[in-house]
Amino acid sequence: MSGLTSLLKLSPIGAAITNLFGAESAATNICLQSATFSNASWTKNSVTVTANSTLAPNGVTEADTLDATVAGGDANFAVNTAIDGLVRVFSVYLRAGTSSIATVSLQQSGGSVIIAAVNVNLLNGLVTGEQYSDLGVTTGNLLIPASVESILIGAVQWFRVGIPLRNIAARGSITTTCVVNPARNFGGTGTGTVIAWGAQLETLTISPFLPTSQIPTTTVPVTRTAGVLPAWLGGTGVLTGTDIVIGTTVVTGGATTQVLFNLAGVVSSSANLTFNGQTLAVAQGTITTALSPQTWTETRNAAGVTFPGLKYTITDTASAAGSFALQFFGGAAGTTNLLSVDKGGNLTAVGSANISGYASVTVSDYFLSTSNARCFLRANGTVGYVAGVTNDVNLSRISAGLWGAGTGTAGSFAGGLKLTSAIAAGVTVANLNGTPTTGEIQSVTDSLAPVVGAAVAAGGAAKALVWYNGAQWTVIGV
Repeated sequence: MSGLTSLLKLSPIGAAITNLFGAESAATNICLQSATFSNASWTKNSVTVTANSTLAPNGVTEADTLDATVAGGDANFAVNTAIDGLVRVFSVYLRAGTSSIATVSLQQSGGSVIIAAVNVNLLNGLVTGEQYSDLGVTTGNLLIPASVESILIGAVQWFRVGIPLRNIAARGSITTTCVVNPARNFGGTGTGTVIAWGAQLETLTISPFLPTSQIPTTTVPVTRTAGVLPAWLGGTGVLTGTDIVIGTTVVTGGATTQVLFNLAGVVSSSANLTFNGQTLAVAQGTITTALSPQTWTETRNAAGVTFPGLKYTITDTASAAGSFALQFFGGAAGTTNLLSVDKGGNLTAVGSANISGYASVTVSDYFLSTSNARCFLRANGTVGYVAGVTNDVNLSRISAGLWGAGTGTAGSFAGGLKLTSAIAAGVTVANLNGTPTTGEIQSVTDSLAPVVGAAVAAGGAAKALVWYNGAQWTVIGV
C-alpha cells in the first residue's frame, strides 16, 4: 500500500478526498446489515450482541459490542457468490473492548472449504497470525496479504481489517461467509468483547485488493457510483468534467479551485470554514485572505467557565532574540511593517506607524506596571494607582473643569492631595469663579485693603488668598 493511498484511506476526510478526485471505482457491498450485527442476517455462535452501544467512526451511535461468552465464539454472515475466480474482500472496523484481540476470516465453501484468516492485536494493529486452508491443508501465510488500517477518531483507536480471498471456479457452487471471532486467537482460546462496525464484502479486481470506502447496507446490497462520496462522509460528490458537484454545490474546476470541508462533512466553495474546536495546523505555510476583513467571533455561554479568548501561541526556543512573534503590515503594497511584537514580548512601531500619532486607543483598562504597583487609565475615565491589587486612589471628573481626588470610583472626591507646594495662579476679583463650590480657594491680584475674614473687594493692587464660604469670597490670607 503506497503512502498516499494509505494516508487517504485512514480517515473520513481522507476517504472523501480519495473519492472526490476519482481514486475509487464503483463498488458493491453485498454484506447485509453492515452496522447491525444483532440482526438475524448475522448468525451468532456463543456470541451476544449489544446493539448501538457506542459511537462508530461515522460519528453515529451504531457500533455494536460483540461478546464471546465461549472461547471460539463468532458472528458470521453468509451469501452465495458467483463462480468467477475473482477476489472477494471482507472488511470490518474493530476496536478493543475487554479483549484486545480478534480474528477476521473469509470462508468459501463448495467442493471444499477454503479459509483465509488473520489474527489482529486491537491495541496496536499488528497482525499476530495468518492462516490459509484449502483441501484440508493449512499454512501460516495468506496467498493475498490482509490489510489493517489505523483510524484515530478523537482519542478512540479503530482498526479496519481487510481479508481477501480468491474463489476457485473448479470447486462448484460457492457460499462466501464473513466471520468475526471476538477475543479469539488461532488456538481457539479467549473470551471477552470487541466493538464492531461497518462490515463490507466486495469484489475487487485490482491489486493490492484494499477495501474501498465503507458502504452502509441494511436489507439489500448497495452500490457506490464511481467518484461519489459515501453518505456517511457527508453527502454525494460527483466529478463532472472539470467541476465537482457535491449535493447542490458546484465547485468550478480550474487552476485556483479550492474545496473547503468542515467537520460536519459539509463541502463548500465559499470563503468560510466552520471549525469545531479541533486544531488547525499550517506547517511552514501561509493563510491568505482577500476582499473582506477577517472577523473572529467568540460566543461564550457557559456560566462560571473561564475562557481564554483568542490565544495565539508560538513556541520559539532556537531563533534569534529579535525574531518576530507577531507583525502587522499595511500600505498600498501591504509591505509596510506597521507594528511588531518580538519573541521577547517587546512592542515596536516602525515605518510610518507611530503609536502616539493615533487619535485614540480604546481599551478596557490600560496599565503601566512596575514590580509592585500599577498606574492606569481606566475605561470609566479615571486615572489611578494600584498598590498591589488594591485600587484605592484615583483622579476623576466631578463636573466641567473640576477634578476629584477619590478612592477608586469615578466622580469620587473622598480623597486628598499631598504636595510639597501648590501655586494658585492669580486672577482679578472680577474673574473669580462665578459658580464656585463651597471650600474653593483662589488667589486675586487686585484686592482693595484686604482684611482676613472680610469679603474681598476689587479696586486695589494688593494680592490676597480667598475662599468661597458658601455665600461670598472671603479673604483668608494677605
